[in-house]
Parts: sequence; C-alpha cells; structure tokens
Amino acid sequence: MRLRTLRIENFRGIRTADLDLSAPFIALVGPGDSTKTTILDSIGLVLTPRYNVTFTDADFYNANTAAPIVIEAVVVDLPDTLVDERAHGKNRSGIRADNTLEHDPLDEDDVEECLIVRLIVDADLEPVWEVVRPGEQVGDRMTASERSQLGYFRVGENSGQNLRWGRGSALTTMTQSKSGATHALIEAQRQARDAIRGLTGTPLHDAATIAQEESQTLGAAKFTDLRPGLDPAFGAGSAALMLHDGDIPLSQFGLGSRRLLSLSIQENALASRSMVSIDELESGLDPHRLVNLIRHLVQQTDTEKIQVIFTTHSPLVVESLTWRQLFVVRSVGGATTVTAVPEDLADDDANTVQGIVRGAPSALLARRVVVGEGATEVGFLRALLIACDRHRLEAGRSTSVGTGTTVTNGGGDSAAPPKARAFAELGYPTQLVLDADVDTNAERIKAAAAAGADVVQWDVPHALEDAIFAALPDEAVLTLVEYVVDDRGIDSVADAVSARLPIVLPHIDPGSWAAAAGDGYRHALAETAKKAGWFKREDHGMVLGQIVWEHRKALAQADLRRGIRRVIEFVYADAS
Repeated sequence: MRLRTLRIENFRGIRTADLDLSAPFIALVGPGDSTKTTILDSIGLVLTPRYNVTFTDADFYNANTAAPIVIEAVVVDLPDTLVDERAHGKNRSGIRADNTLEHDPLDEDDVEECLIVRLIVDADLEPVWEVVRPGEQVGDRMTASERSQLGYFRVGENSGQNLRWGRGSALTTMTQSKSGATHALIEAQRQARDAIRGLTGTPLHDAATIAQEESQTLGAAKFTDLRPGLDPAFGAGSAALMLHDGDIPLSQFGLGSRRLLSLSIQENALASRSMVSIDELESGLDPHRLVNLIRHLVQQTDTEKIQVIFTTHSPLVVESLTWRQLFVVRSVGGATTVTAVPEDLADDDANTVQGIVRGAPSALLARRVVVGEGATEVGFLRALLIACDRHRLEAGRSTSVGTGTTVTNGGGDSAAPPKARAFAELGYPTQLVLDADVDTNAERIKAAAAAGADVVQWDVPHALEDAIFAALPDEAVLTLVEYVVDDRGIDSVADAVSARLPIVLPHIDPGSWAAAAGDGYRHALAETAKKAGWFKREDHGMVLGQIVWEHRKALAQADLRRGIRRVIEFVYADAS
C-alpha cells in the first residue's frame, strides 16, 4: 500500500488540508506547532487496523463539533485480498498522475487503481470508516480487519506494543499462522516464569531469533539472548508475553533501542509493500544510529519495499537528506500545506537549495527566516535581535524566539538572493538583508523579491560598513576604532586608514585621528573596514550590532534607521 493524497477537515489544529503525499520518502520539516504530528495522526487514524478508537471534543478544530472531522486517504498498490470482488473490488476508483480522481479504474497509462478511504466523526464521537467513490457522500463500511490488510504501521511512543505478543502486534502477525504458537501462548499463561524459560523451539522463539538478528541492521543494542518471557506486570492473555534479552525484559531498554527493534519487527511482519510513519525520527537515538536509520529507510524506499513519512526537529536529519526528500509544512489560519521544493526552483538553483539543506538546516525548522548577505550581516542582525528581545522582555512583549525567527548566512552578494528566493518559494516568510555596493546581483535580487522575499538594502552604493560609519555619533565611531585597534594593532590600523587619506595618521591614541583626518575620515574607515575585512566574522559583526543598538537614538543617517526598523517590523510581525 502507498499513500497518494490526504484530505483533512476540522481535525485538531487543521481546519483544512489537501496534501500530495505520493513521494516514496517524505521528511516533514518546519517550525513547531505547524501540525506536522497532526498529519501523521490523521494518516494513522484513517488507516488504523484498530476498531476501538476514541475521540473527544478536543479532537475537533477549535473544539467545535458543529462540523464533522473528515480524513480521506487515497491509497494505491492495493493487496489483492482487499480489491477482490467479495471485498472492495467494486469500490475501486482511479487516480491520474496529477491526482485527479476518476470514478472507475480506467485502463489508461496515467491512471492508477486506488481506494478512497474516508473516516468521518460527527458530534456523537462515533468514528465511521468507509470506502467511497469520487463525489459520493456515502460509501461502503470498511472494517478494522480490512484496514489491517493495508499494512500501515507507525513507529512512536507506543512502539513497545510490538515487543510483546498481543492483539494486533507485529510479533503476533509473525507467529499466528504457525500451529505451535497457540500452544506456546497457552503454556505461557498457565505456567510462571520458570516454565516459560524452559520452553525452546516454539514459533515465539523463532520470531525472537529473527528480531535479534535483524535488530543489528538498524544498530539497536547488541542483544545476545532474545526470547519470549513473562511481562513483570503479568496479566491474562497473550499480551503477558513479551520479548526478553536473557532475564531482562525489553521494556527496561532505552527508547532508541525499543523503537529500532520495533521497526525491524514490523518490517519483517509485512507480507508486501506498505507504509510506515515515524513521529520525531531522532527521538531516543544518538547521531550514528540516527544516520544509519536514515540510510536504511532510504534504501527500503529505493527498493520499493515501503513508503516512509516522518517528522523531525533535528538539523542533523535535515542535513543528512537531499532537497527532494524534504517537505515543508506550514499552517496559516488553520489551513495546512505541505510544499516540496518547486521543480523550477530546483532546476535553476539545485545547488542553492542543497546548500541550504547542508549549510542552514536549522533555518528549515524556523517560522521566519532572515537571510543576511554574509557573516558581518548575520552577526549584526543577531546582536540587534538579542538587544531588542531584551528590551521587549522588559516591556512584557514577545521575542524573536517566540516569533520563531532565525538569521542565516546567505554566503555572499551573489549567493544570498537565490537562498532567500528558495526560502520564500518554500513558504517561509523571508527577508533578505544585503549591501548595495554591487550591481551584478540585480536580477537575482529581483527574483527573490518576486518570490515574496522582503529585500532590505542600504542606499546605493553603500555597504553595511558605509551606513554604520556614516550614521554613528563621534563617540561610537571611536569605540569601533578602538575595538579594531585592540584586535589588529594600532600600527596596522593607522597605516591601512592613512592609505585612503591625504595625511598619515599618528601611531598613537586613535582619539586624535578624527580631528587630524577631517571630513574624509569616516569614509576612509568604512572603505578600510570593507577591504581589510575588519568585521567579516560573525562575532565582529555582533560588535557592530551592539554599538549601533546602544546609539540607535542618535543615528544621523536615515538610511540605517530605516533598514533597522524594517528588520524589526519583519521579525516581530503580528507579535504582541
């Protein structure tokens, strides 16, 4: 089974969503509270093999039960048993490459046979699963047993259920067709720990052996003696049996090992291609096991064994993937979207997009993105936001952290505009802050603006250093000069600035330089700062930002004041 599309209405934080989820490997990224987990929950509920699913009023959008919850999944690659005429063969529909639905599975090259599975929950909180045809309001009921044939499974916090033999668990699936399994389960319930320990050669032990062997593929703990044993919290029924490693129940192992073992068991329980979803892939895993798991999942999708959809908040996961595997989730006013990298953007700027994935993975997890031209701008902007946040906190107002804003390095005047364009086309509110001292990037800047990026530049032909040295009061300029002298030495600084003046500055206290140099002094400082790279490091750029913030009320140049105001308006837009 493979998912093609998912439609959601009035479920938790999603008022409406029409999602294309047909890719074999989908990593859902984006800021927190963008409904990524709700998407996985929706998939799990509409395809669940469980029959006893409970809903509450809180599951409705805004807790309003006036409109029903509707979750509709279009699934393809269907098992023969499910599309048999005695099952849902008569309810088959067709779906085209552009996701257009057809009433019947037409015998055409671009039409794929599918079932439309719909879950509806009204105010009475009773869930109803149906298979429907396009445009039909009522379909044929779909039982839990029929849904179990789809082969969907989810790895999450409840993965421990697959480490025991219980109703619906993967271990039960692996043993239920073998004649000795029932006997072993009965014996396990009748006898206590010693009796279970004495059993050998049962299908339960076979399944445990397979689980032990396969667990090494995903890098779980190195188990030496996996076998069935009684759960310390012994109860009636087969669920009392769970995997042990020697005398240690698997419930005592770490979350990461339990999740990996559960995944390997579930994969081996599948008879055909299926779909797996994982919430927060990185949960419980150290970096080397996480990277190994990603490789394994990619390999499984490459061989068309499974379809994988997962969420992540880990920059390590993001930078381990290609741009084609990343899908950005956004939620605005209850409308959720999932956006792949646009093909035209990929064609034009594939290296730029992959550079974002490799170089700025954290930005893909933010709500708002400010792209600074280079290290100077990044440091400058971060210092401004830190200071502004402190000022806003004192007034009881929200911060840049609260608005989910990140500042990322654009990589230079030619690379920054395409990066801003990429973020904007992926749906991120984006601002581009860059110098206006070159004109070779004009078309790139225009393309970024056309994609929706807010472009902030200083007056032509100024760079940030020009704007700052022109705007700061005399005492602030001296503070900056003294900072550079401490960093590079007075001889080096005096000689570099003198090369751009009609006089030679004395190699003494720089407090005398302004009067000696006259009107060209600030321009010479700005030119030297740019050419010598005084502030071409993020920490040096932060010094610029700190000094500008301290003297913000005395800035002489309207250009710098205007640019700073636009950055602040963008970062704190709609914030209280």
